[in-house]
Amino acid sequence: MGDFFIGEVRAFAANRVPKQWESCDGQLLSLNSATRPLFTLIGNRFGGDGRLNFAVPNLNGRAPMGAGAGEGLTPHALAATAGVETVLLGMEHYPPHNHAFCTAGGWSDGPTANDRSIAWANVPGQGGKPTPVNVYHIAELTLVTMNARSIQGYSCGEQGPHNNMQPFLPVLLCIAVQGIYPPRPD
Repeated sequence: MGDFFIGEVRAFAANRVPKQWESCDGQLLSLNSATRPLFTLIGNRFGGDGRLNFAVPNLNGRAPMGAGAGEGLTPHALAATAGVETVLLGMEHYPPHNHAFCTAGGWSDGPTANDRSIAWANVPGQGGKPTPVNVYHIAELTLVTMNARSIQGYSCGEQGPHNNMQPFLPVLLCIAVQGIYPPRPD
């Protein structure tokens, strides 16, 4: 595996943590002689009390990022987390729009009242009385039953949150607990 620095985070394509490494899963490590060098580098910025224990980074479901900011990019602090795995959509996520629609009586805010090629309608039921079945008709096509929510409306996000994660390949992210102590920058 070669030489590695204490505190270095690497991705492993394995299902076990190598010796001298710990999984980056937010676990608490006790402060002892074997983990003290790592503690001197990362402190308790990822958790723990800093007297008896400290935590390693939790990279479960996350993509590691470096601290700082590049030109034109948002600055990121060391040990900060950002983003969410799921998002509940609201009206602020949809672009503004308006459009005409046609009812059985003609267009609303649309072309002309005589253009009835598309219509929202209730169709006659038994005994000739209109039965509200929420259908629409496109000229020379059959009636199409609509989802009730299309007619009645509903709150955005009513269907629940959607996945907001970028494409990913699961790997085991680990932090070196032992190895070469990194030199101080000049």
